[in-house]
Parts: sequence; C-alpha cells; structure tokens
Amino acid sequence: MTDYSDITDLYMVADCLVTDYSSTVVEYVLLDKPIILFAYDLDKYDRGFYRDYRSTVRVILHIRQKNFCSFCKKMWIMLKNAKILPNYSMII
Repeated sequence: MTDYSDITDLYMVADCLVTDYSSTVVEYVLLDKPIILFAYDLDKYDRGFYRDYRSTVRVILHIRQKNFCSFCKKMWIMLKNAKILPNYSMII
C-alpha cells in the first residue's frame, strides 16, 4: 500500500501487477508485464464481469489465501531469474 497519488507511475516501475477484480488490469496489460489476478473469492463474487472470467484467463491456479505470500515469493524468483519476462495472466 502507498499514498502515492499517480498509479500510472507505479505501473512503470512495477515488475508485476497483483490485483483482484480491479480495472487496473485494463491499463497494466498494455505494458506487456505479468499480471496475477488474486481472485480467492471468485465463486462468491456477484458483481458480474464484462466477459466470462474463467474462459478469458489463460491459466487458472487454485491457491489458498494462506499460501499466497509463498506463491508470490516463488513468482518473484522466477521473474528475477528470467531473461525475458513471460506474457501471461493467472487467476489465483
């Protein structure tokens, strides 16, 4: 969390975006950087989507909320060691 006022500046310096159902994905996807969609409550989410969530996201991983931090650490190591960052999205 930050009090920084312009999120678009943060997009530029971020290696990866971790978000839930936020519209930040729409802007961040233009940067061609990895996005992790942390949708731990997808089955209970009832506000609707423009497109079918499960068929739109390419990779679906089921990770419990308590394991999310360790997953992020593993992702960071993978991204740090990669010479070319992969182009993918995940739902967790």
